[in-house]
Amino acid sequence: MEAVHGDLHTAAVRDVPLEHTTEDGQLRIFGFWIFIVSDLILFSTLFATFAVLRTHVAGGPGPAQLFDVGAFTAETLILLIFTVVYLPGVM
Repeated sequence: MEAVHGDLHTAAVRDVPLEHTTEDGQLRIFGFWIFIVSDLILFSTLFATFAVLRTHVAGGPGPAQLFDVGAFTAETLILLIFTVVYLPGVM
């Protein structure tokens, strides 16, 4: 009976990914999630700030008067297209 229990325990440990079996691996996973959550907080704050300040300019110039939206939209699209084209070559 003891041998069966030992075999089940080894089989269960083999099904666990390697990074979950060591303390260093667990800390790396925890650090990864801290990074993801901090990015989530940062970008949600940026989007919330944009949503509030988009129309509330207190009589000053708006985004259309300050920025050439067409130019940076085109530049962003070009960068995204080059990334999509370049990515399969790297993989």
